[in-house]
Order: sequence, then C-alpha cells, then structure tokens
Amino acid sequence: ENGTAANLEGGVVSGDVPIRNFTSNYWEEMGQELNGGVLTEKYLTKRRACAYCSIACKRVVEIKEGPFAIPEGPGPEYETITALGSLIGSMDLAAVCKAGRVCNDLGLDTISAGGTIAWAMEAFERGDLADKDTGGIKLLWGDMGAVIDKVLPVIAGRKGALGELLAEGSLAAAVRTGKDSVRYTVQCKGLELPMHDPRGGGHGLALTYAVSPRGACHVASPMLFMEMGACFYPEIGFEYELEPKTDQYKAEAAVVAVALGALENSACFCQFANREVSIPEWVGLFNTVAGYNWEAQDMMMAGTRVFYLKRLINYLFGRTAKDDVLTPRMLEPARDGEPEGVVINFEGMKYKFYELMDIDPVKGIPSKKKLEEYGMSAEAKKVWQET
Repeated sequence: ENGTAANLEGGVVSGDVPIRNFTSNYWEEMGQELNGGVLTEKYLTKRRACAYCSIACKRVVEIKEGPFAIPEGPGPEYETITALGSLIGSMDLAAVCKAGRVCNDLGLDTISAGGTIAWAMEAFERGDLADKDTGGIKLLWGDMGAVIDKVLPVIAGRKGALGELLAEGSLAAAVRTGKDSVRYTVQCKGLELPMHDPRGGGHGLALTYAVSPRGACHVASPMLFMEMGACFYPEIGFEYELEPKTDQYKAEAAVVAVALGALENSACFCQFANREVSIPEWVGLFNTVAGYNWEAQDMMMAGTRVFYLKRLINYLFGRTAKDDVLTPRMLEPARDGEPEGVVINFEGMKYKFYELMDIDPVKGIPSKKKLEEYGMSAEAKKVWQET
C-alpha cells in the first residue's frame, strides 16, 4: 500500500538509512516525515504496476501548491526519497517529489545524482570546494531550492564550473578536486552506493557491493533480503539465519546471492515478487519457458557462470581484485544510532568469498580449473594463457 518506503522509519531505527553523505545513521524526525505512509496520505493519487503484478509499488503523485508543486505523474520510491532527502540533509517530502521529477525529466539517475550532490555538499562544508569551484552556487545541506533550480540542471547540461565537475559522478569529481576528498566519496568502482548503509542494513551488503562487477548495487543480488530474513532455500543448502550487523556466514551467503542475482537480472525477475518463489518454482519457470531441463544445481551453476563471465569481462578491461574495495567513509564505524561503533570485517569477508568462489586474490577472476569446470575453457585459456 505504501510502496518501497513503507518501512523507512524502521530503516532509520536499524541504521540502514544514510544521512548527510553517510555521516549519520539516525534522524528520527526525518523518518517521520519521509516515510511511505506520509507520501500516501499527502500526495499519492494512484498506484501503478508492471504487467500482471499485484504488488503495484509504483507511486503516482501530485503536489497542488507551494514552491514544489508538480502535476500528477511519477512519484518517488525509497531510493529516490532517501537519495534526494536524508542523504542531502532534507526531510521535505514535497521537495523530494519535485527533485525526483526533475531527475526524470533530465534523464538523471536519482541514486547517483543524490550521492554526488551529497559528496559535493560535504566538500563545500569542509572547504574542499569553494565558490570558484561551484560557480557561486552555495552547496548547503537541505537547500532543496538550490538543488532543484540550480544543481540538477547544471549537472544534466554540464554547464558552468559545477556542472562540469559533477556530471561524471562523485569519484571523478573527487579525483579532480584532490585534497584527499575521495576518502569521503561513497561509491565502489565509480558507482554511487544505494540507499542502504551496510553498517546498519547488513555487513553482507558491504561484501556484495564490493564484488559486484558493476560496483555498489543493491539489486545485483538479493543480499539485502537475505539479511532481512526474507530468503530461505533449503533445496540448495541456504538455511542461514543471518544477523545483519556481523560477518557470520556472509561470505557463504554471498556465494548464493551472486548466483541468484545473476539469474534474477538475466531473466528480468522482480526482486520483490521473487521472495515468494521457491527454488523448485524457479527451476520450473526456466524449464517451461526455455526448455532447459535443469535441476536446481544446474540453475545455480548457470547463475554463477554469469557472475564469473562478468568478472572476466571486467578483467579484460583492467579491473582486478584491487577494485573490489570500499572507500574509507563506507568502512568507518557508524557515529550514531543502533550500529554506532560497530566495525565491519570487510577484508575477512572478502577473502573468504574469494576462497569459496575460487577467485584469485590478485587478478580477481576464477582459477583456470574453476572456469574449465563451468564450461568456460576458451575463456580460461584467454585470461590464464601465461600459465
């Protein structure tokens, strides 16, 4: 009923919701103002769904008056509400709706836009960015008028000093700015982090963000749902009861998660609807549609093979294990809220994952033997030709 932001307040309590460029994990008033129930009550006009879906998580909103008035049209889901709300220091839901609409109209991804602006606001606060770098635009936390009327348009148009600086994302902007400002970017492989802070949302997310071939992505695998306790697959040995704020069984869970994520994304499955689908039902769907005649293990091997192939493609473009990293901001202990002071055992999880997946800890690709086992002899010869 209340969309993907329905449990935003619960995420605030657990420390999952990032605030002001991931410098805080708790803001009670924001949770009360930005949650899905408030969106439904104030601005929702109808719900939309993908074809034949009964969940209907898409929001359609209208804001009839005020500085952030918008006509009826697409509304924000959780990621947009957080990326253009708490992450940049705002709890104005009407402003979030308008900022999201502006991003839609300009063709900007809301997660990367919010993450990049959040970095820029912190850089401005620290003095790492000055008026000369921003074209005179003041980058102040929560200034949604500036974000909507000035910042987003100049980014989309690559206009002026600020537009040129931010148009390629936070990593490129930080590298250009210098002053060690990469340390407080929140990205992996140049992709801004989704709106689930692994320090509160689950340490397994830190691992799957880092090893994902495309960088930090919450839908590259179902690890988010695994740490919520929404996944139980005894047919393939996944019977873990995961405690989010520890590293226990997270590498083992990630082995299953990357395979399932590859399957979900290859088949265009919905990660919400999928939580109600059992492994035998997955196998049945693939066999009925594609005639594979798979058993469960065949399906899981296919998912893992997709993951391995993506790693190989990255390797051929110069990506190695050194790129499976998180920035210092992402690994520093949370400063407040439920996860305050908790340290993520990131390196331990990562090398355990490499071991379980037989991934070389330097090259970041599967061993020759593992590739051959998965029917990828030609690929193995190409990347392991020196051995």
